Amino acid sequence: MIILNESIVSPILLKVLEEQQIPVLEQGQWGVTLTSEKLNIQKDTEFFKSMEMDKRILTNSENGITLLGHFQPNSNEYIWSKLLKDKSQVRNLTKSLYPDFYFQDIDLSIISDLDKNQIPFPAVIKPNIGYSSVGVHKAKNEQDWDIAVNQLKADLLHSDGLYDSEVVGSQTVLIEEWIQGEEYAIDGYYNQDGEPVILNVFKRLFKDDYDTSDRI
Repeated sequence: MIILNESIVSPILLKVLEEQQIPVLEQGQWGVTLTSEKLNIQKDTEFFKSMEMDKRILTNSENGITLLGHFQPNSNEYIWSKLLKDKSQVRNLTKSLYPDFYFQDIDLSIISDLDKNQIPFPAVIKPNIGYSSVGVHKAKNEQDWDIAVNQLKADLLHSDGLYDSEVVGSQTVLIEEWIQGEEYAIDGYYNQDGEPVILNVFKRLFKDDYDTSDRI
């Protein structure tokens, strides 16, 4: 089963879905050029009824979380997806592993009133619920802070309408200490035995200390 968002559908993915006749729920403004008569397309009620029979569900976009929340708000898939999207909750869950790591979440509406003396610079500011480094900015000192906050607000304004609120949230912001060192992106999944299967390991390449883009 797969929730298929029209914005990022590859020809290879479509071919596999056609050959395997995997149940598909279309999400987004699908046009004639993307819809295939060979796909096993289902209505939302039929699709999520099948999900209740312990069938595995995939999605090619984080926007699929919104549909899960609407139709299956009590499912493990939705509960765990929501948890892993919430950076502050994840930080709290791992706090015992890193007891000295500084972080706090704050409402975006009052961030301009925050006492900068409370922040142990250098620091990173980001949406608590985010995607693809949208709104992620670094501040080495108090002088950088106001610039980072303004850039964050501009990013969130620009991304409004591009992503569902489940993917990029604009209500709360996470402030955390700047972790020095190299950054890696790891793609993988957990199999039926709960064992991780690693597909790719990529090293991030940054042009300078302030760069937070997703180049790999």
